[in-house]
Amino acid sequence: MSPTLRRYLMRLYLGSVALCALGVLSIFLVIDFGDRLKLYVGHRASDVVELYVAKTCVTVGQLMPLAMLLGAGLALTVLARRGELRAMKALGISPAGIVAPLLLCAVPLGVGLMAFDEWVAGPASARVDRLMIDRFGIWGDARYYYGAQQWLRLGPDVFRLTPYGVTVFQLAPDFSLARRTDAKTMTPLPGGGFELTAVRARDYAEAAAHQRTAEREEARFPNADGRAFSIRPGRPEQMSSVELSEQLALRRNAGLPVTRLQLARHGRFSYPLLGAVGALLAAGLALRRGRTAALTVALVEGLGVSAAMWGLLVVGRALALSERVPPFVAAWGPLLALAALGAALLSRRQVSG
Repeated sequence: MSPTLRRYLMRLYLGSVALCALGVLSIFLVIDFGDRLKLYVGHRASDVVELYVAKTCVTVGQLMPLAMLLGAGLALTVLARRGELRAMKALGISPAGIVAPLLLCAVPLGVGLMAFDEWVAGPASARVDRLMIDRFGIWGDARYYYGAQQWLRLGPDVFRLTPYGVTVFQLAPDFSLARRTDAKTMTPLPGGGFELTAVRARDYAEAAAHQRTAEREEARFPNADGRAFSIRPGRPEQMSSVELSEQLALRRNAGLPVTRLQLARHGRFSYPLLGAVGALLAAGLALRRGRTAALTVALVEGLGVSAAMWGLLVVGRALALSERVPPFVAAWGPLLALAALGAALLSRRQVSG
């Protein structure tokens, strides 16, 4: 294939992706705004505008893979309608040669989407949550990620952290409660240990509760240091890759579940590449023999591929959260399955001509 024809195919694909992205983004935002309009009545227009600027960034990251796969089917349909697809086949250009320029665009787009999710979509999603809570008074499912209390288990000690103070449950070897300490604040000390204020301690070691109080007290817990309490709440998808790695290590050490964080870390890299895999599968369907060169057919095929893609993601996530499959399989399995199907379709078309 000549460089001129390759550039032509790449421009056609990128134009189709841009058109599809603008279309799906506009539809989503208009529906979302119409559905929530009653919540915005009485609030400043600047708050609503700021909210939807952040939502636009989040939505671009979520819907771009859909635009990439729709763009592939649309571009090949346009070629077929113009008769250019038949002409390229007459020149001896194989189906793989036709799809290659599309993938040369789709793969870098997927890599760029990883960076966009890391530096733009993640912070924008956190901003959406903050605006909904602070400006509009709506928590939604953010309550699940920003709970009022947090539990940590560090060795024989269980910590309950709340906005009003901290409670430490010290467990005996038989898992019975040996001591409970309540404090208003717990501050790490430079030499190790913690300074507790407004302390109230109960000792259950001899089967009788012995209570004492103190204004200030220094305490040491064998498996706890200041860094152990760096665990922060929030949606894993909003954290950077560095933060995800740090929080994974801290949560494992504290005995907290880490599946959601593992899914978010793998999804940071696997989800953007679904656009390239979807483009391969959509191209394999668009190049099949006897296909009608209609834009409606391209859209229906693209929506069918996207439905299969979303379905595999949802099922994989549910299986991972229920500990039926590892998070790695849940995140990368759908991508590999769709890639294999797309490659098989294209290979079959290659053989049949």
